[in-house]
Amino acid sequence: MQIRYRHKTDLTETIIFLGFALFSLFGILRHEMWRDELQAWMLARHSGSIFELIQNMQYEGHPALWHLCLYALSQITHNPLIMQLFHWGIALGSVYLVVRYSPFSIIHKFLLSLSYFIFYEYVVISRSYGLTVLLSFLFCTIYNRFRKQYLILSLLLALMANANAYGFLLSITLVFFIILEELIEASKTKRKNPLGRPASLILLSGGWLISAWQIARVKLPILANQTWLDQLKITSTNHLPVTSEFVNTNLIDYEDVIRLGNTITSIWKSYVPIPPLFQLNFWNRNILTNNVFLDSFSISLLEELIAIIFSIILFSLAAYFFSRKPAVLGTYIFGTLIIFLFQFFIHQNTILRHDGYFFIVFILCAWLYKRSNLPEDQHISRPPRKKSPLFSLFLSVLLSAQAFAGIHAMGIEYVHSFSSGKAAAEFIRTHSLTDLLIAGDHFAYTSVISGYLDMPIYYLDSQTLGTFWTKTPSKFVDNTALFQSIEAKVEADQIHAMVLVLTQPMTTFELENAIDMQFKQLATFDQSIVPQENFYLYLAQKDD
Repeated sequence: MQIRYRHKTDLTETIIFLGFALFSLFGILRHEMWRDELQAWMLARHSGSIFELIQNMQYEGHPALWHLCLYALSQITHNPLIMQLFHWGIALGSVYLVVRYSPFSIIHKFLLSLSYFIFYEYVVISRSYGLTVLLSFLFCTIYNRFRKQYLILSLLLALMANANAYGFLLSITLVFFIILEELIEASKTKRKNPLGRPASLILLSGGWLISAWQIARVKLPILANQTWLDQLKITSTNHLPVTSEFVNTNLIDYEDVIRLGNTITSIWKSYVPIPPLFQLNFWNRNILTNNVFLDSFSISLLEELIAIIFSIILFSLAAYFFSRKPAVLGTYIFGTLIIFLFQFFIHQNTILRHDGYFFIVFILCAWLYKRSNLPEDQHISRPPRKKSPLFSLFLSVLLSAQAFAGIHAMGIEYVHSFSSGKAAAEFIRTHSLTDLLIAGDHFAYTSVISGYLDMPIYYLDSQTLGTFWTKTPSKFVDNTALFQSIEAKVEADQIHAMVLVLTQPMTTFELENAIDMQFKQLATFDQSIVPQENFYLYLAQKDD
């Protein structure tokens, strides 16, 4: 009977894993990479050494582990597809750990494998966040089975801290869990010196210091030169809109309140990342807090208040369920709090991929909470006894919402282009336009063209020839400045023709009354999920 149950479970787990592998691979191959993905790839591809890579990363704000992996891959090929396949492999590792070693039920494993962040955001979009998820799941797996292997756990936590800034916070959270469990156990057994493991502490401290240095060298200068008003005005599509009139008249009374509200709603957006349905530009938008597109401030504020209430309810329910195990409860509160403080004081302009770490903290705590339900040898034993049916129901509801969001996002991705950069670059290549100077109007947004063409392009707003950006991206240039930049480049280099890659189309008046050049529209690519990466191609030729 026990063996039959295990055989049936193995088959179901295999089906879940293979299903995830198939559909996620299709999503990876269908996905058109956007500028942030290709930025990391270009940094690795165009750095002559690891030391040069570290230098080029001085504006990135993340540690170098992901970029070092990409540097190694770029020595094999310059095709960015290898980065996507590598990232897919990372995702496969994460889901394998979930379906094979996590203490969740079969239905929860299935729903988690389809959740928004596990199935879409941290899989299809090739960035460092998936690496953090893999390392954190690996930590839970090893901790459950080989709890005293602190040297191995310290290595994982040091690597996690160097994946990205949020991985650093997760690493601190999991160390907090280890310390808390050790202290609780020591208090029961009267064991002395529960934390005396010098080699592990040295390894972990070294990893933290390396990560902290790389983050601080970017963040500290920004924070030093940025006022609270500047930070407040940096709002994303899932944050409460703040009009200039509102800020000017109410800044003293409402600035901190608004930032606090935006940060609290990140819990709701992370736990229930369902976007507005049937919309092309769904990414980074939430079905409840999609208020940036509304004209009425009062309606936006009401929606934000509802999201705040839901965030508090979700956090309180999770804390209530975890309260049966003090170490897990303390870890959940601590992990949520440090991410909250990081976003409130340091990283205000967060979007959904950053907010997703609230959900990852919850999943890690749920994993650690349920681990005692596993028998010592799960290969041959009967299924674990059910405990806390209300928590199981709570987990089912959350993971169902996550799975709905994940399937919805992947479905939109299958049908529509995530970014038009790949199609625009392919048009330039197939029409033999790479021999001409290619100029983009925006330093960051048009860099995706350089990434796919594997060649530098001229950025009109910064008036530089390059690939990846090496400073804070400049704002859009207005049309007057755009034409002035084109004219200056033509006169300086005696160029007779160039290809313009614009993020907004020219009007008929502008085409007819521009500088002493003729402009011919070549193609339009304006149906991408990322609205800033719609591209309009023009051929600019100097009048004879």
